[in-house]
Amino acid sequence: MTPNIPTHEERIDFWKHSYARSSFIETQSFVNELLSINPPPNSPTRRAFTMATLGVYCRPFKQRRNIRLSEDIVPDQHKETHDTLILLRDKVIAHRDLDAPITDWGFVSQLQFNVRDEQLTVDTISSIMSNEVAYSILELLPYLIETMDIAMDLFFANHLSNLGCNDATYTISLETDPDQWLLQQRDNKMLR
Repeated sequence: MTPNIPTHEERIDFWKHSYARSSFIETQSFVNELLSINPPPNSPTRRAFTMATLGVYCRPFKQRRNIRLSEDIVPDQHKETHDTLILLRDKVIAHRDLDAPITDWGFVSQLQFNVRDEQLTVDTISSIMSNEVAYSILELLPYLIETMDIAMDLFFANHLSNLGCNDATYTISLETDPDQWLLQQRDNKMLR
């Protein structure tokens, strides 16, 4: 049976949802590891997991317009968590902005001056993710992963279910008008 050849837009849409799904699974892995280790609140380990989590979670929402996930997919009950993650990524992690959010302890991008033994040091404050926030992210991720799965399943059903692929690794071409839209790889090289 001849497969239904996907349009360029369908292939890009599949890429968008696949990439987002991978990002959400990585986020889940980072958050689970953070909770497993449970490092002290201001430790370098907690800061590293915070930065990794924010970067990976937010990237599907921060792509170019045609491949950016719409924030409309975030359920209302998780909007506050999502919006906070996006804000912290934009104002504190990816950039340091003068208009960063204000928290209970002050301006997020503030500087701290420390004097110890007549030595002056200037430190910037980095965001840290509390376990409470980590748990709220874990509540959101299954919904987002399932949403990506549904979009990907539609592509598989429409374009790959009757293809009869051999056991191999395949790459979907993202070119506008490729000779072949599905390419088999061998030894990390494309077969044409």
